[in-house]
Amino acid sequence: MLDFVTRALEAMGRGGIYDQVAGGFHRYSVDAEWLVPHFEKMLYNQSQLALLYLLAYRFFGDKYFARICKQTIRYVLRDLQLPEGGFYSATDADSEGAEGLFFTWDKDELNKTLGKDEFELVVDVFGVSEEGNFEGSNILYLTNSFEHFEKKYGRDFEFKLDSILNKLYQLREQRVHPLRDDKLIVAWASAFISTLCQAGLYFGENEWIQSAEKAVKLILGNCVDKNFRLSRIYLNKKVSIEGQLEDYVNLIDLYFAYTI
Repeated sequence: MLDFVTRALEAMGRGGIYDQVAGGFHRYSVDAEWLVPHFEKMLYNQSQLALLYLLAYRFFGDKYFARICKQTIRYVLRDLQLPEGGFYSATDADSEGAEGLFFTWDKDELNKTLGKDEFELVVDVFGVSEEGNFEGSNILYLTNSFEHFEKKYGRDFEFKLDSILNKLYQLREQRVHPLRDDKLIVAWASAFISTLCQAGLYFGENEWIQSAEKAVKLILGNCVDKNFRLSRIYLNKKVSIEGQLEDYVNLIDLYFAYTI
């Protein structure tokens, strides 16, 4: 049973369902190999999966699980955090009228962007080909385990890879982005804050704790009335829709996250 858990977690982290460039998980996979995702990104997926990989790292001690957890959290803090605190709910799958266009890569584009050694590493690690694996383009995915590539390329493989991925991230940022759903949903935001607290405490990331506290203050200051009734939605500094059970439950759960 434990072997099944580790194989599933590694397969998801290696697959196209995981954004290999920027971190974070797409909504679901349309195949059994975790390769081709529906490219939408939901906040609740990030909170659930980042927590799952945190717990897996604590139990199994596999540093790859810690990497996925940290990258997912950093993705949310970078791309889904409101200026005043709290977190947006989702980003769309499409840009410029095409699903996945923002996230996929042409081999020639990568060749022109990267140095020779960098390009060869990307082709090897992520299975890049001329024909691609999604409508003529490439969804990046790990063709083998992270441990395999560390043995193949040496101890500094992770450093080399992250340097390359940063270049690809900067290039990708110049593309037209998928639309973002700018509303804060209390249940989803609270669940991520809980994950953020637990990961921040475990990894000693004080900035994560500060972001969590800022988000909690936003929710308590805007989404809870004088009778302690919740509003579910916060958008453009206004609240709407009466809170539902999951909003209350996830907000209450924050107390336990702070006391772990």
